Amino acid sequence: MSSNRSPDGLTMLARMADAAAARAAVHIARPVHLAACDRLDIRDIGEGVATLEIWPVRQDERAITLSVFATVHPAGGGARLAASGRFTFATSSHQTREYRP
Repeated sequence: MSSNRSPDGLTMLARMADAAAARAAVHIARPVHLAACDRLDIRDIGEGVATLEIWPVRQDERAITLSVFATVHPAGGGARLAASGRFTFATSSHQTREYRP
């Protein structure tokens, strides 16, 4: 449950969703809303600078699905996957799906 996540995890989820929404709005060029969130995995975020990568999975004129990957770069070097998820955004005329864990 989201309420059991650490504040770092909730912050990371918000960053991922916001970045995906901005990208979806560019691709669809109409107002969009979050229609589904699938395959969400938030690991121990820890310390370091996080970067986000966003990749389109599928798109049509009414919806787009994006995979988002958060990578943390600790101060000592290296990189590790901190979180990943798949977000589907749709135009207001497109129906939403239920959440699928």
